[in-house]
Amino acid sequence: DIATATRWAAQKPEIDGTRVCAYGASYGAYAAYMLAVRNPELLRCTAGYVGVYDLNIMFTEGDVPKSWGGTAFLERSLGTDKAELDEFSPVSHADKIRANTLLIHGDADIRAPIAHATALRRALKPEGKEPGWIELDRSGHGAGSMENKLKLYEGLLRFLNENLQPDEAMARHAEP
Repeated sequence: DIATATRWAAQKPEIDGTRVCAYGASYGAYAAYMLAVRNPELLRCTAGYVGVYDLNIMFTEGDVPKSWGGTAFLERSLGTDKAELDEFSPVSHADKIRANTLLIHGDADIRAPIAHATALRRALKPEGKEPGWIELDRSGHGAGSMENKLKLYEGLLRFLNENLQPDEAMARHAEP
């Protein structure tokens, strides 16, 4: 379990447990944001790339429900109870996320359509958590072009550098 591993690592003397960021792609992005929902005290920042953030969208958007057996697969693997799907969707719990956030998504992703990132972005804004946003042009469920890879990794590194500085450096960085 990610939370257990994070707590274990944070207890090590060589690790600063106050400077933790969760990052993942696709399911990993879902897991990073659910960690921010379920264990907000663990994270300073959360970043997701081509993530699934609203399980209900899985039934209406993308290539899975359009493929042969896709809807049946989703029903077996995710269930059909809307309240349960909401309970296990980060978009339904934006109010619990305290970490600074970044969303990275390709505008042509058919596996996890950009509607997931857009929905989470909309949910975070009223909570005062305007997420960083990197939209990769003509990109699917992966960065594809070298231009998009640079945009992805430079943006992610900038986000991590801004959020994972030691506390005294964060204080100096925040001063006008």
